[in-house]
Amino acid sequence: MRKKIVATYDYVDAEGNLLFQVVRYEPKGFTQRRPDGMGGWIWNLEGVSVVPYYLPDIFKATRAYIVEGEEDVKALQRIGLTATTNPGGAGKWREEFSPYFQGKEVVVLPDNDPPGRKHAQDVARKLFGVASWVKVVDLPDLPPKGDPRDWVNAGGTAAELEDLVAAAPKWQPMMTVQSVGPYRISDGAICYDKSTKDGTVTVPLCNFTARIVSEMVYDDGAEVHTFFVIEGTHKDGRPLPSVQVPASQFPGLSWVTSAWGNRAVVFAGTLKKDHLRTAIQLLSGEVSRRTVFGHVGWRRIDDGWVYLHGGGGIGSEGPVAGLEVLLEGALRSYTLPLPPQGEFLRQAVRASLDLTRLGPAAVTYPLLSATYRAPLGECAPTDLSLFLAGKTGAQKTALSAIFQGHFGAAFNGHNLPGNWLSTANFLEKLSFLAKDALFTVDDFVPGGSSADIQQLHKKADHLLRGQANQAGRGRMRADGGLRPTFIPRCLILSSGEDAPQGQSLLARMLILEIKRGDVDLELLTKAQDNAARGLYAQAMAGYLQWLAPRIDQLRETLPSRQVELREAARQKGWSHDRTPDMIARLQAGFEIFLQFAMDVEAITSQERTDLADHCWRTLLSVGQNQGGHQESEDPTLRFLALLGATLTSGRAHVADAITKGEPPDPHQWGWRLKTIGGGENAREEWQPQGTCIGWVDGDDLLLEPDAVFAAVQRIAKEQDHPLPWTQRTLWKRLAEKGILASREPSQNRNTVRWFIAGTRRRVLHLKVITLYPKTGPTGPTSPGTHNYEVFPSDRFSEDQEEPVQVFGPALHDEENSPNLDDLWEVTI
Repeated sequence: MRKKIVATYDYVDAEGNLLFQVVRYEPKGFTQRRPDGMGGWIWNLEGVSVVPYYLPDIFKATRAYIVEGEEDVKALQRIGLTATTNPGGAGKWREEFSPYFQGKEVVVLPDNDPPGRKHAQDVARKLFGVASWVKVVDLPDLPPKGDPRDWVNAGGTAAELEDLVAAAPKWQPMMTVQSVGPYRISDGAICYDKSTKDGTVTVPLCNFTARIVSEMVYDDGAEVHTFFVIEGTHKDGRPLPSVQVPASQFPGLSWVTSAWGNRAVVFAGTLKKDHLRTAIQLLSGEVSRRTVFGHVGWRRIDDGWVYLHGGGGIGSEGPVAGLEVLLEGALRSYTLPLPPQGEFLRQAVRASLDLTRLGPAAVTYPLLSATYRAPLGECAPTDLSLFLAGKTGAQKTALSAIFQGHFGAAFNGHNLPGNWLSTANFLEKLSFLAKDALFTVDDFVPGGSSADIQQLHKKADHLLRGQANQAGRGRMRADGGLRPTFIPRCLILSSGEDAPQGQSLLARMLILEIKRGDVDLELLTKAQDNAARGLYAQAMAGYLQWLAPRIDQLRETLPSRQVELREAARQKGWSHDRTPDMIARLQAGFEIFLQFAMDVEAITSQERTDLADHCWRTLLSVGQNQGGHQESEDPTLRFLALLGATLTSGRAHVADAITKGEPPDPHQWGWRLKTIGGGENAREEWQPQGTCIGWVDGDDLLLEPDAVFAAVQRIAKEQDHPLPWTQRTLWKRLAEKGILASREPSQNRNTVRWFIAGTRRRVLHLKVITLYPKTGPTGPTSPGTHNYEVFPSDRFSEDQEEPVQVFGPALHDEENSPNLDDLWEVTI
């Protein structure tokens, strides 16, 4: 049934300016919205000052009546009384409301049910010591679950209510239990009745009372911690602030001084601390216990799947009542609105789909696919990340923020959940807590000292490799136990001017390149407005509600669909087998989103097919382009490039293998032509530069292993990008790539013996054409494609595979496209 708005309640600031509205629906339900400044609404309260209802009236009044709902306020106003409430109903009174009631008389009127009475006590506790006085007044003759509106409608008058207030005692924080065993409250302090030979002696343990009012179980998905919420009162009657104490720290009582300062004193004496902690626990009586979640994403709660976010939870029926989610820092912005219905939902979904027009399809389709693949981490691992690469001014951050905005309207270019300036451990923990969500880590810009640059690359490698491998850093506790491992449970989107280093790392993420002018700035401005208004977050909220009853079935069907897509993608040929897997995961996520969009009638069946096919073609093209990024970081190819740079820069030279003098074409082998002498005696002579790292023997290039590795690694380190392998591993990889012209596999050696100026030496054997293709007899040639072999029969061992051919971007191949007619249908 479509929900209908039946009432709105304006919450205004002290000057009467509208801050936000509480909206009431039928069937009964509530949500909040704020004006967008253009005549529309943003369906969340991000960045808005939350105030009590009718705030200007509170400032003018001497006495304020606090009730549980807006209709109760209006009922009391009809009989001439100043009344207020808080948005959200029972249990939502905020500490920050206290200053508005400084020095005022406060009367709290509870609803006639347990939540109402509990709420009244909570309000009284928070205003005690702030207001002139507080009274909690139970209205007579209320029916079960009755409220002040019922009392007024039944004929209650202001005079009758004022008589009830006059007769009611002022509220005082009291221990629910005054004595248990040898412990009791006496003269406003906790005491111990000590038995002696002369009788019982009352021993004060401290100068305050304290009670545990509730237990909070904080569950962040890795660990469960219990906290005691403790309230206290000094013996002079002044309230002590409420404090949350980890249960493990409660017995030591060190929290007393840190929370309540010098005025709260635990008295000295043998065993007094032990008696005091025991007394507090016993005198507190029965306390409520509640669970608070500290992460985003799916949890199974009461036999149903619920998506947790900063505002609570979303299940199959929409918002889930009674859930508490406490997110810290930047994670607070992961707050979703009420899932929209009908045409409102369709408009939000279409707006999200329109984001594919913001820029090149090769950028926008992967980003949108990733956005809707992220919430499927509970169904299949989200072991991939995206990196948006481009120069300053390409709108990388702005574009990232638009897609991040699907998970909260407060996200924008200045407020993203992650930043590369944070520590590796901090990012690792955030990526764990941002479960089943897009997690943007912005501003990857290597700079500063060489150590700073390497530290940043190391940090990126740790986070992004952990994402791809679904692994975290293991740690031990001080007692030798194991700490929980924080494995990234999100889908990471990063951005920067240059991608992190490392061929293996680049193979584990999809790199999207963008340049200045690629993004349509007019459409970007509109998209930023939509994001700020919460339109994309509404689309995501609707998607999550649709997913909730389907999670169990998707846990079975999604992995198999990804395998089908991966096998179809593999037919193209790739430089790394992780690429078709990443493409398959993104395509599968996009297909599920399109199924949702079709189910809510935001698109037609034909549009679903067309969009899925377009996304598939785009992802294949993007995947084919990944080979270039991976090859640029291939240490074997970097070795050749650095070797050439070493020689041409004059840091080292190669000599003739027979004469040890200058080789043919000496200028390209690290030799410089210099004029010796002057006048008639002047002559030109080739002189070697730097150290000798090898020799040339006709078409053969013979490198001294230790010398060439040291020279190449030296220039690599100057670039703050050293080769990642040892000498032995590098030579092995050169052989596997076919870059070495010969080797001695029978002796498990990648070097060969060669006569250099009459002396036999072990060298790396390459062909000159490998380093300088243009000097070869048949023109340009790429590494690994020549046919020169000194030992053709045993150049490679029998179990060595041929190098994988790297293909360039290819046109769409209908034969290898996924069959969209066979798309799985998810039903409940």
